[in-house]
Amino acid sequence: MITESTLTIATVDIAIFALIALSGIISVVRGFIKETMSIVIWLSAFFIAVSFKGVI
Repeated sequence: MITESTLTIATVDIAIFALIALSGIISVVRGFIKETMSIVIWLSAFFIAVSFKGVI
């Protein structure tokens, strides 16, 4: 028979889950910022190249 004590989650399990979840959230945020900056840099490079195309 399953008792209440066998269904509880240990504190260590909760801490491990929280650590993995926090790591995932940080990775998503860092990835989003990296990709956003990459797009901004590529667009800036394109507009700078277009603005100087007749100078060179």
